[in-house]
Amino acid sequence: MQEILCHTQFENKDDILKITQQLISNFERRINSSSHVLAANRALSQVKSSAKLNELISGMDQFLF
Repeated sequence: MQEILCHTQFENKDDILKITQQLISNFERRINSSSHVLAANRALSQVKSSAKLNELISGMDQFLF
């Protein structure tokens, strides 16, 4: 974990762009296939702290970040 956090090379901008576009595409596909689940999880995150953490990590909040 330390090696990943401290020694990752960010010099190849094309690879970073490609990975970022892939992540966005995957999330958009997830929105299209299960938007009702995303909406329910987002609503639950307003009342439950564990759901809020999940929303920050993998929900709409993560996408909007």
